[in-house]
Amino acid sequence: MALKVLMLKRKLDEKKKMLEAAQAKAEELNTREAELEADIEAAETDEEKEAVEEAVAEFETEKGANEDERTALEKEVAGLEAELAEEERKQKEAAEKREEEVPSMEGKDLIKAQRDAFANAIRGMEKRTDPTDYNMAKGNNGDIIPKTIADEIITKIANISPIFEKAHKYPVKGNLSIPFYPASSAHVITAAYATEFTDLLANSGDFDSVDLTGYLAGALAKIGRTLINNTDVDVVPFVEDQMAEAFKAFVDQEAINGSANKADGMLAGITQLVTGTYKSSVTADDLVKLQCAIPDAYQANAVWLMAPATRTQIRTLKDKEDRYLLNNDVTGEYAGTLLGKPVFVVDAMPAMGTQNNKAVVYGDLSGLALKFSEELEIQVLEEKFATQHAVGVVGWTEFDAAVENAQKLAAIKMGGSDPE
Repeated sequence: MALKVLMLKRKLDEKKKMLEAAQAKAEELNTREAELEADIEAAETDEEKEAVEEAVAEFETEKGANEDERTALEKEVAGLEAELAEEERKQKEAAEKREEEVPSMEGKDLIKAQRDAFANAIRGMEKRTDPTDYNMAKGNNGDIIPKTIADEIITKIANISPIFEKAHKYPVKGNLSIPFYPASSAHVITAAYATEFTDLLANSGDFDSVDLTGYLAGALAKIGRTLINNTDVDVVPFVEDQMAEAFKAFVDQEAINGSANKADGMLAGITQLVTGTYKSSVTADDLVKLQCAIPDAYQANAVWLMAPATRTQIRTLKDKEDRYLLNNDVTGEYAGTLLGKPVFVVDAMPAMGTQNNKAVVYGDLSGLALKFSEELEIQVLEEKFATQHAVGVVGWTEFDAAVENAQKLAAIKMGGSDPE
């Protein structure tokens, strides 16, 4: 049923685009009609009148075809909307019915039931159509992971990915539009002194928005059948760890760098840039300028992001007292502190050595909007890896990332040359 809904939505979108094109054509025809009326009035010679008559006949034929096309498309759109609404109603009723059939559980009993159902689904011991298969309902991309398992996977991702943990997360499905103010420096509401009997100058405050799309993202975990067949081994934590590691690598890469026609990523949205002194190394002055690029209001939760090799080079920097700028973190929570702020090493960060590479990022990562649906879905691939004596578990979610507050983030843009 979910596939039919998806197919109807796609067909409906196509028809709506065709209808919009036909309506735009109708507006063009209205403009041409006004022009032809002027031509009719202006025609004086027999030759001019004959040319106008031919143009009018051609116009009437084209206008009639356009009206017929719009009428047909409007009927198709209305029919598809009605069919889609009916399919969504049926899907909702089926989901509600499954919930009613599941025995009522709560607390530790529910958690255990969900973990057992998930483990049995991996082992192929339980059919996912069984109403007692706690929360293993069908989704658009597979079986929905029980919320208990999904929460544990998401928690583990946050524990190993500083970007996922600190970004402003939107755990929703579908498209999302995030308004921000002001849209430009030319449209900011301001206060000023006033003189009696003199009008205040008004300025309208404009809002713009950052749009996040629900791009489908997947992670694959492979589990050996020897492990699966060993009933003494709990396969759930293993799958959780595998999924978390896979999604962590994906989130780091896409949240930072993005992909063409997919997530924009953080680096593309950073507008506060400090040009580095050199191409292949960072200086202490570069770091100080970068830190000062962030307004004081956003300094409290600011952190550093860099690649491992960049951290290694920065670790060699010393102040005038011969003290290293990058200090070890005694808590072990991060890779050290630099100018009083935590340093996080991320493999996905660009390397030094290439002009204009944004090799170091500093700021409050909540300036990055990260859309990651908490409703994970899985598919158990029993045959695909049969020759490897393994079972694949694919996790699906919706993802997007873009900068929503550019004032919170800044980066060093590597220079064009190195010292001789």
